[in-house]
Amino acid sequence: MNAPSISAANAWVKTFPSPLFTHADGPLSGLKFAVKDNIDVAGVPTTAACPDFAFTPSTHATVVDRLLGAGAQLVGKTNLDQFACGLNGTRSPFGPVPNAVNAAYVSGGSSSGSAFTVASGQVDFALGTDTAGSGRVPAGLNGIVGLKPTKGLISTHGVLPASRSVDCISIFARTCRPHGAYCCRRWDLIHRIPTPVRFS
Repeated sequence: MNAPSISAANAWVKTFPSPLFTHADGPLSGLKFAVKDNIDVAGVPTTAACPDFAFTPSTHATVVDRLLGAGAQLVGKTNLDQFACGLNGTRSPFGPVPNAVNAAYVSGGSSSGSAFTVASGQVDFALGTDTAGSGRVPAGLNGIVGLKPTKGLISTHGVLPASRSVDCISIFARTCRPHGAYCCRRWDLIHRIPTPVRFS
């Protein structure tokens, strides 16, 4: 049996003909982002890398809605290890995601597509999820920053759960070094989305 082809296109489940945005101005105006395909975007199938499971949500995940409201532009949805279960970035019917640094290595997962699209410069930042390393592992293997915020800082409403009690939205960026307004806008991404999810 032949090994599946590793292509840069495998990082995407869907790209939009033109970026989605709701506000032309705002603290994130001009920044393009992608979201892992277990995060809901209204009118776009959420597959979790399982086409037979796919459903089409009628509303955005809270975090997507907030980012669009802050002026960011959504480019598309990214590949992942199926159902966000896996740490190598190869367990998807959409194909294995390459490593942006060294093709001899795996990309890491499960948020492989989000990490690759940031590391390869296709977007300014991306969202993934992190339950047990799914954000930090691909960030490390692709040479970028992967932040797992404190649980509850960023709402997971509209995110397909892997393990609801510990799931977190993760944020990917190429750097966290301060360089003027760009850095301020990036921190705004974190601090303007404080919609905690409480569990009793």
